Amino acid sequence: ASGAVERLTGTTDIVMAERPIRQSELETCQQHNRSPVALRVALAAVVVVANAQTTDFMSNMNKAELATLMTAKRWSEIRRSWPAVEISRFAPTPPNIILTLWMDKILRRNQALLENTAEITFLEDGQELAFAIADTPNAIGFLNFADYQRNPTGLRIIAVDGIQPSGANVSSGAYVLVYPLLLYTDLNTLAKRPQVGAFLIYYVSNMNGLM
Repeated sequence: ASGAVERLTGTTDIVMAERPIRQSELETCQQHNRSPVALRVALAAVVVVANAQTTDFMSNMNKAELATLMTAKRWSEIRRSWPAVEISRFAPTPPNIILTLWMDKILRRNQALLENTAEITFLEDGQELAFAIADTPNAIGFLNFADYQRNPTGLRIIAVDGIQPSGANVSSGAYVLVYPLLLYTDLNTLAKRPQVGAFLIYYVSNMNGLM
């Protein structure tokens, strides 16, 4: 969202962000006579997915096990009943909102756990990430639900604390790996340029067909 804040301090009318802006960022906007206002347009889920062919022993992991996943070399180090075979890990290339969410919700902002992660492959493209997990034995990773939906073949969704990333669970907050999609604009812009407000109303009213 920092890039979004930078654009808000200029002449951009509308920007999309993946988290609320921080107090320091708000103050930066105010120094440029900008008064940001946010409109939440959607919630996005991050899903934990594994290679469907070689991980039929698991369907659920709790948050403590997901944290252990970052340093364990074999599945049996996470849960004794799981096979003693090496884990292949995949994640999106940092920095990105998915890793930030993982740090906050799973690693409890313990940077050392991420820095000391056993061998992990970072890929920038979400669909490439999905294909890599599906094609690699004993692979597991995390990606946007939208990228999973585009490429579900060969992947198994792993529930978090027994909760699946269904629409109802995401909306209610029961599923933990969720972040907002926000549209930011400026109050002065809305007052001076009514067409900006009209566009936002149109976007929100029709976003299911636009996204």
